[in-house]
Amino acid sequence: MAQAYLDSGLVSQDLVRNVVGADIVYGEEFLDLYSLLSLRDKAALFPILDEPFYRKQRGDLPENESALLDFLLNGLHAGVSPHPLVDLEYMRFIRPDFELVDAHNFPDFLSRFKRNIVDPSAFFDIKHYRRTAEGAPVSPSALFDFLLRGDETGCAPHPMIDVDHYRASFPDVPQGAAAAFLHFVTVGDAERRDPGSRFDPVWYSEYYAEDGHPLDRPLAHYLRYGRFASRAPCEDEARATPSGPAVPRTSQAFRPDRSSATLLRNHSELVDRIDGRARNRVERFVERDIRPVALEDPEATLSQMRFAIDAEPQIDILIPCYLEFDKTVECLASIQQATPTMAVRVTVVDDCSPDPRYEKMASVPGLTYRRNERNMHFLRSCNAAYTRSTAPFVLLLNNDAQLEPDTLDGLWAAIRADPEIAAAVPKILYPNGRLQEAGCTIEPDGDTGMVGVGDDPDQPMYTHERDIPYGSGACLLVRRDRVGETLFDERFAPAYCEDVDLCIRLRQAGGRIRYVGAARCIHHLSASTSAMSQLRRVQLVRRNQQTLLEKWGARLKDGMAVRVLAFYLPQFHPVPENDLWWGKGFTEWTNVTRAQPSYDGHYQPHLPADLGFYDLRLVETMEDQMRMARRYGVHGFVMYYYNFQGQRVLDLPLRNLIARGDADFRFCLCWANENWTKHWDGGSQKHALMTQDYEQPTFESFADDAIAAARLPGAIRVNGLPLLLIYRPMLIPDVGEVCDYLRGRFHDAGLGGVYLAYVESMETANKGIDPADLGFDASVEFPPQGIAEPVATPPKPVKPGFLGKVYDYPGTVVNACDARRPGRVRFPGVFPSWDNTPRQPLAHTTLEGARPERFQAYVEAKLAEANQFLSGDERLLFVNAWNEWAEGAHLEPDQMFEHDWLRAIGDVLGARQYRSFD
Repeated sequence: MAQAYLDSGLVSQDLVRNVVGADIVYGEEFLDLYSLLSLRDKAALFPILDEPFYRKQRGDLPENESALLDFLLNGLHAGVSPHPLVDLEYMRFIRPDFELVDAHNFPDFLSRFKRNIVDPSAFFDIKHYRRTAEGAPVSPSALFDFLLRGDETGCAPHPMIDVDHYRASFPDVPQGAAAAFLHFVTVGDAERRDPGSRFDPVWYSEYYAEDGHPLDRPLAHYLRYGRFASRAPCEDEARATPSGPAVPRTSQAFRPDRSSATLLRNHSELVDRIDGRARNRVERFVERDIRPVALEDPEATLSQMRFAIDAEPQIDILIPCYLEFDKTVECLASIQQATPTMAVRVTVVDDCSPDPRYEKMASVPGLTYRRNERNMHFLRSCNAAYTRSTAPFVLLLNNDAQLEPDTLDGLWAAIRADPEIAAAVPKILYPNGRLQEAGCTIEPDGDTGMVGVGDDPDQPMYTHERDIPYGSGACLLVRRDRVGETLFDERFAPAYCEDVDLCIRLRQAGGRIRYVGAARCIHHLSASTSAMSQLRRVQLVRRNQQTLLEKWGARLKDGMAVRVLAFYLPQFHPVPENDLWWGKGFTEWTNVTRAQPSYDGHYQPHLPADLGFYDLRLVETMEDQMRMARRYGVHGFVMYYYNFQGQRVLDLPLRNLIARGDADFRFCLCWANENWTKHWDGGSQKHALMTQDYEQPTFESFADDAIAAARLPGAIRVNGLPLLLIYRPMLIPDVGEVCDYLRGRFHDAGLGGVYLAYVESMETANKGIDPADLGFDASVEFPPQGIAEPVATPPKPVKPGFLGKVYDYPGTVVNACDARRPGRVRFPGVFPSWDNTPRQPLAHTTLEGARPERFQAYVEAKLAEANQFLSGDERLLFVNAWNEWAEGAHLEPDQMFEHDWLRAIGDVLGARQYRSFD
């Protein structure tokens, strides 16, 4: 990243030479040289970092840690502004199509300044500055130019701040133009000082007071929010152009505030609520020392150690060491206490540690002690030890780690359960009992993450076995026949990312990496590398991430993708049954178009935009839907399927797809196995129009249609098998036998079997029912059932006889994101909005406050969940729904929000993909 800055052209090489005193400065030495400079020289070399300001934002950054390094590695990613004139949140809301807070796109971040394509803060108007600045710029960036020579130009970068007026009015203001301008931004605005004739801070803060309290930093408020809401900057302008809520309301129509400020606030507030609930859960955890071994006299313990000797061990335990003698002895003692049932050989590999106590390990019976002739560093030291080992399985174990009892046996059992399992890793915990990692994730750009870091390790989602992208080399059991002759690729020497590369290599060859939640290892994170400087570690990590990306880029891009599937309703064409029950030509559109608001501000009706009132008898319409879905990253559809005693209903779209055979439509089926009732709720048989039965003819015809659909080129597959869903499994007697029947039919049809998932609806919502207990492979989260949060103040209805219920969308989303994941395969689900007024005009259920920007926050949280707890083809995220227009749950564009629901998904997927190399 430092090299990217030096190459960006934002600062001249002459300036760098003058400040640093060296003719040539390379990226790898930039941070070291920067740390030796005065604050004045730092500001000249990297002007957009105001170190005192940044440290205040960070709060807990130690003085001995580099502010620049912390900003590059942490602050930018967390959205922490480095300078009073750099507001990352503002930049993103002005240009929401740019992802600006990703530390791994630092060159792209710099390009925003170099190309002057977005104002860096509300106080900095690029066009105004470039129009008024005099003389040749010293940097292509307007902001850099102002910070480097603003005192010379004497001009301010915003028309509402008159620097000369401000200096003349307040004697404590510095004389330089840039210094005076920054004084107003950091001090004057908060004190409601007068910046010039175009803005009255006292009047504005009192006139637009919130809850009776004058506004803090009035000009910042105006520039960030007020101007977008047509607020006046001073009293004279307010009289000339009336603003505010003076115009009386003449309609109950829904009028969402679509200003940029509101969109940004809605999104960020929901993100904060989701994150805050998670933080509260983490903070409630009670820490305690859980180390199996804590020695007062490691040398005395070492002198009494004995290890069993076996000529043909089943596991070679390799412990690379450099320093940390005490922790190494504790590691060995934990292995003894673990009492593994298989034959093991323990080898300590001393990489020329200067601690003379290591030599005593040579005399421990049964312990193999090898000291390298020279310091080979971690990777090559491990490779050499691996070459000398002979056991069919090898456990790599950091010397700052400890094994709990039965950990070895747990890993051993897991890796031997299936020859495809090439490696197994345990749950890794901090010594204080918090979770360090429950497996790890890999991003498309080669960055990695520890699943569940800091959380309670006993939560169900951390306790079950599952396949993962990779596991940390702190404790990693591998099959020799899968690894081959070479353990780590020496391109990653001396260390870092070698374990990621190894796991990708094993998976590329058809192996699996297994996380074993019942096995536990305690690890002092980074203790074994404490002698290495933080800067050096960061440099190695970033360099090796680049190597990883160059080696596995295509694999990372494709293998880490999450597929988004949306539930799809085929009820948009006339059928004889609906003609009989509801009148000739009835379709779902009939109910949709006649819906009316039930209370003030109620958004009804929802009317379609781009696709209009379409007819699904046309395969071309379905292909149009697929093209639109693909444009925003939606992979395919889950089409509801209806079958009553072998009588198929609303099946014409499916039959047309099968007849065409080559339609561009990716989908799977979900059997909506519930009654059709007059109340549109799948309830009891009292008001049933068509009732389900569960006799053999129903299962046979369902299997026939599902198999025919699975043969189409657009059929969605999971782990090589067609995906098939059942909506309400608990209604089916002997559902396990039905699952067995379906698996047999799919197998006999030459499809290899079927991947079965049930939908967590109605009686299964939030019940935690294990899919395996019912005969399924997985379940699908189906919000908002079971998690709806009531609104704080119910709205006053305008419909006589209104009996409906109104819930709060943001609160419901927080509940959905805070719900504990079960210890099994469960696909996360989201919903954009919900309002079934068209079907229940007087007794509808409505989720109030649903907005695309809030939906985006929801998708972000659930996509992260899929990324952490699912792998391979099972990385699925379900949306309820694509076109449930009569239930107000639709991604399809409507006339109010247009493409914003789809854009929310596309932006989240695009932001994650944007991290990758292209």
